[in-house]
Amino acid sequence: MEWISIRDRLPEDNLEVLVTREYINAKGVWSRYVETGSCYNGEWFSYSDEYKIKGKDKVIAWAELPRAYTGE
Repeated sequence: MEWISIRDRLPEDNLEVLVTREYINAKGVWSRYVETGSCYNGEWFSYSDEYKIKGKDKVIAWAELPRAYTGE
């Protein structure tokens, strides 16, 4: 899996991907986490929270989802 900076390129519209998000935590420190989301017309949407990512939260990179487990 390879992370791609949003400065380099965005995924296709509505393609579900992994995103690395930055946010300011309760202690006022920038933190990061990974979740699934998608981008449409340059705006990011979160699948875990079901809302548009905005404000101080921001996506900094994305990666294609790995293939799903298919069994043995």
